[in-house]
Amino acid sequence: MSILLSFLSGGAICLIAQLLIDLTSFTPARILVAYVSAGVLLYAVGAYDFLFKIFGAGVSTPLIGFGAAIGRGVKEAVVKD
Repeated sequence: MSILLSFLSGGAICLIAQLLIDLTSFTPARILVAYVSAGVLLYAVGAYDFLFKIFGAGVSTPLIGFGAAIGRGVKEAVVKD
């Protein structure tokens, strides 16, 4: 079941990006920045860990996971100092 959820969530993230490219004037670079920023925001509000428990690699592999990793690193650096 977890493989199916990972596949569907990762596919949904890619589908949204493709729709943004096809139906709007967004460039891939802007979508990349939006996804990384969304990952940081999801981590900041505590929603990323919840999504990761449900969807696993489906949300950790794409750019949202990279944004969450950045947010985690910033949090650790702030707490450390």
